[in-house]
Amino acid sequence: MTIRKNLLALSAAAALALPGAAHAQSSFQDYAIANPIAALMGLLLPAVQKVREAANR
Repeated sequence: MTIRKNLLALSAAAALALPGAAHAQSSFQDYAIANPIAALMGLLLPAVQKVREAANR
């Protein structure tokens, strides 16, 4: 828990040092966000195609 507190303190210090700077995400964070979105889209697209085919009949 102390490592996490230290990291939070460091990020807070960095935010204070650069008030206008945007915080960049790591590539792992990008992957962790994109992966569930891609999985949900993979489940949603076949269902949408089935609905479209049923509507065309």
